[in-house]
Amino acid sequence: MTEPSPIIATVSGGVTGAMISQFLPGVEPPMILASLTGSFIFFSISNSYTIIKRVGLFFTSFIAGLMFTNTVDGIYITHYHGVVIDKPVWSFLISAFVVTVIVGILKMIRDSDVLITFVRRVFNIRKGDDQ
Repeated sequence: MTEPSPIIATVSGGVTGAMISQFLPGVEPPMILASLTGSFIFFSISNSYTIIKRVGLFFTSFIAGLMFTNTVDGIYITHYHGVVIDKPVWSFLISAFVVTVIVGILKMIRDSDVLITFVRRVFNIRKGDDQ
């Protein structure tokens, strides 16, 4: 079986980026590429998760990198007037940061029984009442 050429992969990636940027207003093709890069870096280095979890975190990271780029860029421009940071850089940073935060929160919830404590407080369940 023949391997696909890099030219075909590049063209199909460019078409996909252009198509996504048409459906999402305010999203530019370099932002899509940067967000995909940040997501792919996490996907390729996180070998401790199953493939399903990695794919889910990949898509979460990619979508968050696209959705929050304009918001973070607007906040940065409003408060810091010195160095200008392009939107693709924000897309890359956000896509990498979101996955790190999500994994950290999930680990904290799993390790410290935060969710069980939260449910007990919401429903006013005492430790002796749950049996």
